[in-house]
Amino acid sequence: MLYIVVPTYNREAVCRHFINDLYSQTNQNYHLVLVDHGRDRVDINDTNITLLYSDVNGWARAVNVGLRHVLMVCNKSKDYVLIINDDVILSDNYIQSIYDSIVERPNAVLGTCCIDQNKNLTLRVAIRLSRLKAKHIYLYQNIAPSKIRDEYIDSDVLTGKGTVFPLSILDKIGIYNEEKLPHYKADHELVWRARKSGFKVYASTKMQLRTLSDQKAASGKERFLSNIRFLYFDMRSTMKIKDLWNYSILAYKFPFSLYFFIMNFIYNNIGILITYFKTR
Repeated sequence: MLYIVVPTYNREAVCRHFINDLYSQTNQNYHLVLVDHGRDRVDINDTNITLLYSDVNGWARAVNVGLRHVLMVCNKSKDYVLIINDDVILSDNYIQSIYDSIVERPNAVLGTCCIDQNKNLTLRVAIRLSRLKAKHIYLYQNIAPSKIRDEYIDSDVLTGKGTVFPLSILDKIGIYNEEKLPHYKADHELVWRARKSGFKVYASTKMQLRTLSDQKAASGKERFLSNIRFLYFDMRSTMKIKDLWNYSILAYKFPFSLYFFIMNFIYNNIGILITYFKTR
């Protein structure tokens, strides 16, 4: 059985579009666990959907609500869980592609190839760590999906947008570290934790979904000058200093953890400055 854990937050139309994509799947062997942690509750009556309401704040916290439920009801030795957001577009064979990938790479963590819906170019595929640069390198980015020849690509971390875990792995290594990483970077840390524990991690190019381009760097001037507090201290910011520090010390041993933190703090600020001057 494939369980699907999806957090949703105040976007019922988006959520229902995602559910309709699931209804269109050629393989219906799944069970959806929908975690609604918003103010405007989604109301769905379907025996193949478990709807969990929660007041937790943060992506990782919301997903953990679903994962705890799944771990209580699943067959941990046989079942899998897909962690995915609802703001994606699924082809009709997406679930089948997951089962095909599981057969070919059993007992491994599998990531989805994310494709820009508008440009038809890859956004995220595999992510490798450069220890020299202390930086995550995105492989096969901004190319046509057909140009990727390898079906399974070794990856150090994966995003939470379409990651499949054998539940036996989560039973051994745990779930997201919501205390230290309640929102961003929790997805990377859990996959890296699995890799450090000896499990294989791959990006499967058989598994593809479509999404819209990231909108986080829209206005460097506004973010850098008017939103300093948000940028460095708000949970909704990908550049929150505390999250970067916690990820660094959770993922890596000293002194590399300190090196990773310093270098990525520099990378983040260089990126903001470049965007700022481009928008002047």
